[in-house]
Amino acid sequence: MRPDLRVFAAIALLAAFTACLGTDDLKNAVSSVTDTTEPITSVFICDGVEPPAIDETVELCAENQCYERCLYETSSLSTVTGGTRTIHWQHPLGAAPAGGWPVALLFQGAGPAAEAYWLSTTEAPFGGVYEPRVIKALLDAGYAVLTPEPKRNAGINSWQSNVISHRGDWENSDDHSLMLAMFDAITYGTFGNLDGDRIHAAGISSGGYMTSRLAVTYQDRMASVAIVAGSYATCAGLLCSIPDDLPGDHPPVLFLHGEKDGVVPISTMEEYEAALAATGVTTKVITDPRAGHEWFAGTPAEIVTWFQSHP
Repeated sequence: MRPDLRVFAAIALLAAFTACLGTDDLKNAVSSVTDTTEPITSVFICDGVEPPAIDETVELCAENQCYERCLYETSSLSTVTGGTRTIHWQHPLGAAPAGGWPVALLFQGAGPAAEAYWLSTTEAPFGGVYEPRVIKALLDAGYAVLTPEPKRNAGINSWQSNVISHRGDWENSDDHSLMLAMFDAITYGTFGNLDGDRIHAAGISSGGYMTSRLAVTYQDRMASVAIVAGSYATCAGLLCSIPDDLPGDHPPVLFLHGEKDGVVPISTMEEYEAALAATGVTTKVITDPRAGHEWFAGTPAEIVTWFQSHP
């Protein structure tokens, strides 16, 4: 099962390991080993119910009385820090448009592996059932979807954007190395025919902070982002300070937040959004008065609409 809310609240206060970023040629560092036998794994299990079978010649996602599932492939990227990172990915059926498929990067919250995006149950906590629904909505809308696996920081899967050891030293983080390798891999065709000039990102919780990191660090690569139950890149729950020098070319941001979120207070999101709006950045806020720290109904369609509005 996913860790409880206390783990999410504490994750940003945990120390992470330090990695040194080299200066090797990224083009020589990128490699791909693709497994097309897509494993069926999940942190959520329904006793006596199998995930739905999918005929990949006609569809990529399916559901039954318990599971939501989308097919994916898996590639490994070698990074300049000397490690290997795993990326799960899929692109829509049919021929890619001229220039390649636009790209949606999805970043998981702390705890589960990114595979949870591709297979979840209808009763998964934190609105987990909406994760494969987000993927389905994106694939149906013509986006290739990539979900990189986070590394373990102080014993739990999370993104390094706001952990103590790297939030002030991003350029020496493994996740920075990962992003550079991913951008190159998109360009080189590792994940199929993708359009490296049309990259969007979305993420929840720790993945929401990571999504902000992409917006403030690689803003020249990002068309738009959607932050779910998160805030600025270096914030952590109640601990949140928005810098005065937000980039003027910060990509447009869609914020989706539960009004009952006790892990990432909605006030921290509102402060980030207000600072962006004051800088002239395009933003939109959607809240759910019933939701806590979670995905909620409407997020799949809202994310697709946002991405489409900022091609």
